[in-house]
Amino acid sequence: MVVEEVTGRDLEDLAREHVFEPLGMSRTSFVWQDAWEDNLALPHDRFERPRRFNRRHEAEAAGSIATTPGDYARLLEAILNATAERRATVDELLRQATEPAGLKFRREGSVIEITPGK
Repeated sequence: MVVEEVTGRDLEDLAREHVFEPLGMSRTSFVWQDAWEDNLALPHDRFERPRRFNRRHEAEAAGSIATTPGDYARLLEAILNATAERRATVDELLRQATEPAGLKFRREGSVIEITPGK
């Protein structure tokens, strides 16, 4: 992973230091945490059948993150309320994530709008 090669640090450690801990996201991780065992909701398929939860032991930026609704709300609140330099970073991240999909990103105050582009 590029971020790991550039920094010489693990993605999980970087995310914990720079995102999870500052935002108070104590139940979020890219890798399985044994402390979750007693409080885990299993994913379900489209027929409402429970599926196995993938207990990943290596961080994968494209899909290994697990979180709670409360922690996710903290992240969304930080994105919506970002100011100054952090707002510019968040806006660039959202622009780069939406443009390749043919979407248009626009922010007005704390409202973020993503619409079909043209």
